[in-house]
Amino acid sequence: MSYQGQVTYGTQVLQPIPVIAYQSTGNCPACGIGSLQSEMTCLGVFCCIIFFPLGLICLFLLQDQRCSHCGYAI
Repeated sequence: MSYQGQVTYGTQVLQPIPVIAYQSTGNCPACGIGSLQSEMTCLGVFCCIIFFPLGLICLFLLQDQRCSHCGYAI
C-alpha cells in the first residue's frame, strides 16, 4: 500500500523529510542572515575625548562594521 509522497519497503513506511532553506535576508557577506551594524572603536572614543571637538571626526571615521548574527567584523 503506497500513499502519495510515501515510499514503502516491506513493512516500513518512509516519510519525506522537509528541508528548511534559509533565505538571505541580511547584508552580511559571511552568513547572509544578519545585518551589519556600526560600532565605535576604543581608539575613536579616545581621540574624541582628547582632541574634542576635532576628535569627533576621528570617532566617526574609526568605526567597525559587525554582523548582528555571526559577529563577522569588517
